[in-house]
Amino acid sequence: MEKYREIMDRICEKYDKYEDMIEYRLALEDLLHKVKISQPTVYNDFIKKLEAIVYEISESDARKKVLNMRPFGEHWSYETVKALLESKGIYKNCVKYYLVINTMYNDYYDVAVNFGHQNDTEFYYELANAFINDEDADEFKVEKYYM
Repeated sequence: MEKYREIMDRICEKYDKYEDMIEYRLALEDLLHKVKISQPTVYNDFIKKLEAIVYEISESDARKKVLNMRPFGEHWSYETVKALLESKGIYKNCVKYYLVINTMYNDYYDVAVNFGHQNDTEFYYELANAFINDEDADEFKVEKYYM
């Protein structure tokens, strides 16, 4: 129920009548508690659908976040990242890669310099790929990180 409450709280924050949304959340919570016990797969699928809605980051939002990164901001454009991914046969998750590869550049540039990789796009791609595809991470790890 924890994830459901977190998701519903985020949804409630987006609406003007917060009190009405709380009532709605509580009513659904009773129902979902029963579903979680009797049909855990149905419950988990529902939660994943809600998370996909709540944690979606649009291309526009991603661009804003990247442009405000410090110390360098955008090093690779969205289009450049998309082309890089396509050259590797990756045709989804461009927003995630765009955010993360630019984050890696901004946050780990000094480390890259120490190892001679400061201008190595593949190095930053591999860091981003490892971060995005971390086996033991939550499914919406990247989206939650940038919220």
